[in-house]
Amino acid sequence: ESEVNVGDLISYKSLDAEARKLHRPGVSNKECNWNSVAGLQADGAERAKQRDYKGALEKYLACLSKDPSHTPALAGIAEIYYRRMEYDKALEYAKRALANDTYDPDANFIYGVINKNLGNLYDALDGFGAAARSMKYRSAANAEMAETAYLLKNWPAAEAYAFRALDYDRSNVRASR
Repeated sequence: ESEVNVGDLISYKSLDAEARKLHRPGVSNKECNWNSVAGLQADGAERAKQRDYKGALEKYLACLSKDPSHTPALAGIAEIYYRRMEYDKALEYAKRALANDTYDPDANFIYGVINKNLGNLYDALDGFGAAARSMKYRSAANAEMAETAYLLKNWPAAEAYAFRALDYDRSNVRASR
């Protein structure tokens, strides 16, 4: 063990490096069946995070070929079609996901986004309202509801949703406007 100190500015102990070593797995699970429903969906989700939307769509569709009612794959496909600006297809997949699980946060949020874009503002509020039940979307969904209420000229609701969005995320720039 060695220790180096430079006044009060720098302190280094050789043992610190070992203590800071992470133990997180660094390679994929070799036992995972990447051709299973769960494997294909996980692969699709990872590809979408890496912005390989074409590859993600292929994996999600392969997942649906094995399980046509797989909600996460349906929601993922809806998001990809939304990004492609194929709103009717996106809405079709979002509705299929919600037919399986009415309260799925991912499906509800993308359902809200699609409907808002299509001008179906009450359907958008419905999707965002359900998505806001999830911590994942609480602030974002409330900010979207604030903007949607504003578009509907419902000023008190717009203000209430904006404050609610800020309650869950003080740095939500969209809600603070």
